[in-house]
Amino acid sequence: MEMGLRPLWLLHLALLLASVSSPLEAQQRTADLPPRSARLALVARVSPDSIVLRWAPTTAGGWLTANRIGYVLRRVTLGHDGKPIPNSAMAMTSTPLHPWPLDVWKQRAARDDRFAAIAAQALHGKGFASKGEGIDSGTDIRNGKDELTNRFAFALVAADNDAVAAEGLALRFVDHDVHQGVSYVYRLTLAASDSSYRVDTAYTMVSPSAFQKAPPVNHLTAETGEHSVRLSWNNLPAGRSYSGFFVSRSDDGGRRYVRLNSMPYTTVRGGRTPKTDEQSYYDTTAINYRTYRYRVEGVTPFGELSEGADVDGHAGDRTPPPAPVIVKPEQLTATSFRITWQMPANPSDLAGFAIYRSGFALKGYKLLYPKATDLSRAMSTLLPPSTRSYEDNEATMIEPYYIVGAVDTSGNMSQSLPAYGEIIDTIPPAMPVGLAGAIDTNGIVRLHWRLGSEKNLIGYRVVWTNSPNHEFTMRTNETIADTGFVDSIQVSSLTREIYYKIIAVNARKMFSKPSAALTLRRPDVVPPQSPLFTDVTVSDSIVHLLWNTSKSTDTKEHHLFRRLVGEEQWEMLAVLGRDVGSFSDRSVHPRSIYEYRIEAKDSSGLVSGPSPTVIARPYDTGVRPGVQSLRVKRDATNGQLRLSWEYSGRVGEKIWFVVYRAIGVAPLMETASVDQSKRTYADPTARDAGFYRYAIKVRGYGGIESQLSTPVSIQR
Repeated sequence: MEMGLRPLWLLHLALLLASVSSPLEAQQRTADLPPRSARLALVARVSPDSIVLRWAPTTAGGWLTANRIGYVLRRVTLGHDGKPIPNSAMAMTSTPLHPWPLDVWKQRAARDDRFAAIAAQALHGKGFASKGEGIDSGTDIRNGKDELTNRFAFALVAADNDAVAAEGLALRFVDHDVHQGVSYVYRLTLAASDSSYRVDTAYTMVSPSAFQKAPPVNHLTAETGEHSVRLSWNNLPAGRSYSGFFVSRSDDGGRRYVRLNSMPYTTVRGGRTPKTDEQSYYDTTAINYRTYRYRVEGVTPFGELSEGADVDGHAGDRTPPPAPVIVKPEQLTATSFRITWQMPANPSDLAGFAIYRSGFALKGYKLLYPKATDLSRAMSTLLPPSTRSYEDNEATMIEPYYIVGAVDTSGNMSQSLPAYGEIIDTIPPAMPVGLAGAIDTNGIVRLHWRLGSEKNLIGYRVVWTNSPNHEFTMRTNETIADTGFVDSIQVSSLTREIYYKIIAVNARKMFSKPSAALTLRRPDVVPPQSPLFTDVTVSDSIVHLLWNTSKSTDTKEHHLFRRLVGEEQWEMLAVLGRDVGSFSDRSVHPRSIYEYRIEAKDSSGLVSGPSPTVIARPYDTGVRPGVQSLRVKRDATNGQLRLSWEYSGRVGEKIWFVVYRAIGVAPLMETASVDQSKRTYADPTARDAGFYRYAIKVRGYGGIESQLSTPVSIQR
């Protein structure tokens, strides 16, 4: 094999390698390596009866150092429990792995093995970078660096695509001594350390049971072009991505495929192109409208082909017909236009015309004819090729712009320039209807109304006033393109109502008659005026109160409160009507001091502030009720005269009972006093025979007393 005859292959791949690197290199490339250092990237591929190992340094300097020193590959076997098997550590080769010398390349590589030739040229060839005469040393250094980088890139691509090239570069090893049920940990190092360039160790763990065929590429699609088909697909994720691809084509439905590229293909990207996993390939030899089946196979870093991914595609006509030229649109009625156009040529594949309309000159065009959501669904209903005019009977000022599209039998279309159709309209919109709304407690007004039916309606204006007798004024300075409006008003106002109307506006800036007025009542946020006491009179059992009622027109009722002086809590004494101005409190006790206050409540539930309090103290006349049911009888046991009575005076008041007695015709005289807790008395001094009379009077502190009870009598 003549290594000096291989630069043509280098030129064939030069553009590719200038911008694409090996996936094995990219897997471990890092930007944080210290100067003059590299890492080893080690990956493994499981076959049914072996494990294939591939590796590469991450820098060109590391590759040069490793080629000089050589690689050492060691293995440790792990049992099913994941622990190392004793004495299983071993070196995979008796001597370090070095790239083949040139004569070995000639012996082991086939003459037609292009990648082996590229690999050998990268190791031993000349001419990777030109050296000009008379150039300064800085340029020589830069040229030398570029040459090493090129050699490194060529070597990695060759190793990724060809097993012989990878083995000859000392970047591949096949371990045939493998068994099921265990795992292997491989350790890759340089055979010796180098003081001038540091290369780190690499590890990988593999299980022979993990064999899996390389999967097909993702999302393969075919896009039709003019005499071409663009294939696109996604590479696998980083770490599993393919280094290149073979594209094949079949014109008999997939029975026989022919490769379209003799070398593995990958998309070339410039330095400023964003990195993406999408790949693309153009088949520029396709015949229009002939269906082909395409197959894409990925090339792994081990030089193996993935499963194929298939897709059908065809080339087609992508040249549109000449663009029509619209003559100025002509208005026929208030809602109709005639659009007329000319064609500079009439191609044989012209299928017909489509009409578009929009509200804007340069965007927003929708298909007006044929009636369809998109042109692809209406190819059979286009205006005939001989047609040169179209009448739009639903013309509107909202969409005054027209475009005519000329469509050929392949669906290609060319469009005319936009033409403006001005409608002359003197009819204002109809009066709006359905105006309704409400005001919340924060003064937020929300209005809504029905949408008018006019096609040229562009919106509404809102007008308002505080009195139906006043002129309505604009509330919106601009037309609002909605059927709702939110306003904010002052709720603390003496005027309780506010009035709104709506005016419709069309595209000609013509205003409708105002709608019927909507009357809204402001929410009540002002409490009523407080009532005021004017007079307080008291007796021994009544407190009579007089007040001026609240003057607020929305007052609903008055609330009267009472409490004893010194207490904190007020009790509701009475709920009185809005026009009631007096109340007599009959549930009072003499000599108790009471406080009174009164509040007003309106129809919205708002309560006024409390009135100033007034104080009342019912006086005590000192008169107390007498005893009832006084009786006297002779005790059959001891012969004493025994009195009994009942009393229902005030609870808790300190009193006592005074017993009066008279014998014969003598006057009644005090004879005894009895504690207030008792209701009986036995006269211990009534021993002699005679006619006895008794009566009882209630007495208490402060001079209080009752009338003398009606006397009772008994004969002893």
